[in-house]
Amino acid sequence: MALFKKLWDALRPKATFRIATVQADAVADAHISYGDLFDRKLDALIIKGFYDAQEVARIKQGMHRMDRNRLSGYGGRYTSIPPVFEKLNKEGDASYFDRAQQDLSYLKDITQVDFEEKNFRLFQTMATQGETIASAPFSASGDHFPSGCLRSITPDYGIIRIHADNDFYRGKEQQYGYFLSQVDVRNHVSYIAMIQKAETGGNLVLHDIEYDAYAEIDNAMNLIHRTSGQKKHVDTFRKLELKLDEGDLILFSGGQIWHSVSRMGGHSDRYTYGGFSAWSLDRKHIYLWT
Repeated sequence: MALFKKLWDALRPKATFRIATVQADAVADAHISYGDLFDRKLDALIIKGFYDAQEVARIKQGMHRMDRNRLSGYGGRYTSIPPVFEKLNKEGDASYFDRAQQDLSYLKDITQVDFEEKNFRLFQTMATQGETIASAPFSASGDHFPSGCLRSITPDYGIIRIHADNDFYRGKEQQYGYFLSQVDVRNHVSYIAMIQKAETGGNLVLHDIEYDAYAEIDNAMNLIHRTSGQKKHVDTFRKLELKLDEGDLILFSGGQIWHSVSRMGGHSDRYTYGGFSAWSLDRKHIYLWT
């Protein structure tokens, strides 16, 4: 059965996505705007060498020196610093926001890389309509999400199951009410930088499945059509596996495109830095969060 699946994966047509690739020092000259990604003129943008070799080395060294108590765990799936919004249990939880800011400062100190400033500068380069860049607001009182986080996944975790980022808020409209009143999450653009690759696998996989059409997946890995209720197994859809080098960053339509991470192997953890982004509803701001 496993051999048949490998043959099927090798022979079936690959998904076709609109993907552009640029070097880190040529982003401005490429004239690719944030709107090109949000409005789906492009499905993904790969920026080669966004973190240079020295930055990658410093981040890896920082992770090895890091106080493990600073990492937030998620049921054995992965760890992150700062904590992602799964750790936020109720609106106005000041300890979450305080810790997130402390963790961002700690991460900058231990790696000598200012992740937030570096990412804000990238998004500002792509903000061709005069938008300002900021962390996404959580409440009217001024609480803001951390703009990104560093994640570590052990190879024994295996794979990251297929998901669409727009699905995160379903059933949580009350908890994220203020956030959803400010941020246009119809198609938020995910951004992920590869810091340390898994020895095998660990690659981002884009599936040719749109959240607008298929909003749910069951335990048997069947996607459920939003209007007809028809079920189709995930393996019947085309997909594309993207192999990033360490230091590369990808921005892609993670809100709408169902995606996963291929099975990891070896002994080394997989490190990535990233989060989500979207326009404000009035398109005056580009918000980042994790």
